[in-house]
Amino acid sequence: MSENIPVVVTTDANNDFGIVRDENNRLIWRRLLVVPFPIDEPSDNIEPMDIDE
Repeated sequence: MSENIPVVVTTDANNDFGIVRDENNRLIWRRLLVVPFPIDEPSDNIEPMDIDE
């Protein structure tokens, strides 16, 4: 049986990592954020965009 735990989701200063902490400020999850293209709205049909360098 699972239970719902309130969490706080933040990013680091450079938005490189997603950080999830519980209500006692204990680290639950930290992961490198990899988003190769901007996402304006959730979609089932996400296609890569051409990015000018």
